[in-house]
This record gives sequence, structure tokens and C-alpha cells, in this order.
Amino acid sequence: MSKDAIDIILWTRFKNGDKNAFETIFKIHYTSLFFYGYKISNSKTLTEDTLQDFFTYLYEKRESLDQVVNIHSYLIVSYRRRLFKALNKRNKDIKKMEKVKKQNQILFYEQELQTDQYTFGTKNSQLVILLNQLPERQKEAIFLKYYNGLTVKEIASIMDISYQSVSNTLQKAFSWLRKKVDHQKLLHILK
Repeated sequence: MSKDAIDIILWTRFKNGDKNAFETIFKIHYTSLFFYGYKISNSKTLTEDTLQDFFTYLYEKRESLDQVVNIHSYLIVSYRRRLFKALNKRNKDIKKMEKVKKQNQILFYEQELQTDQYTFGTKNSQLVILLNQLPERQKEAIFLKYYNGLTVKEIASIMDISYQSVSNTLQKAFSWLRKKVDHQKLLHILK
């Protein structure tokens, strides 16, 4: 019996609800579909998730699927479509998250600083540049503490982290700023 004939019989049984036929199709084709999907997506998780969804979809829609001669070709074409839909959705979600992240990004401005012209021996404009280089979490903690006058306990509640985490975050920010300020002073002296 030819491979095409075997595929036709297997597919017909699958379409008629034979769970053993479905398991056989799954076992024979899962690995090759996984490696194909992984090459395209470069994501093991996305590949596994879309494959699971794909085989679930096949089983649920089996009665309405067309008859096929070559199961492997059919599965590759169908899975590829599903994988590209998932990739497009993921990319749109990533772009949305980046857009939201950029919109919610905390930025400091020189006119906001409530200090004299020099802070830590650094011009306010230089300090603003350094503040904006901090990681988002550190910028948020500084913003809440020094621009909004909140306590560490209040910041912990807002950021949904522990009191100690807020203290550590502020300490890391100031430690990094002190290092950069000292470096800036040195550069200024050397000029």
C-alpha cells in the first residue's frame, strides 16, 4: 500500500472520530512540525503553544476538514498559517507594550528640579540627563519620593513591592548617580 493510500485511510478514520488515528497523526507529525515552527519563531514556548492549539483545533474541526492525500503537507501548510497568525499577534502585542511603556516612561526635566543651580556639584542639566538614564523602576521610586513627597511605605504600596525593595531601589539609584557624578567631575576637570 502506498503512503498516500495509508494517509487517506488514516485521515478518514481521524475525521470520523477515531482517537487512535488522531494520536497516530500527532505522534508521527508533532516533532517535524515543532522543528519547523521553532525555525520560524525562534521561540520554544510559542511553537509549543501554537502546536497544541493547532492540534486541538484539528480535533475539534475534524468533521469539517477537507479530505487530504498527504497529511504531512496539509499539516505544514495549515500549521504555518496558524503560526504566522500567532507571530503577528505577538509582534502587535510587543509593539503595543512598547508603546504603552514609552507613554508611561518617567522622564525628568531641568525645570522640575527644586534645587540651586548645582546639585552634588553637578549642573542641574547634567543631573537630569543622569536621572533619565536610570532604570524605570528606580526613576519611578525617585519620582514618587522626591517629586511627590511620598514615604517609602507609600511607595511600596503603589509599586506593589516591599518596603525593603523600595529602600534598596532608591539606594541603588543614588549609588549609581554618585558614581556618575564623580565621573562627570573628573571629565570636567580633565577638559
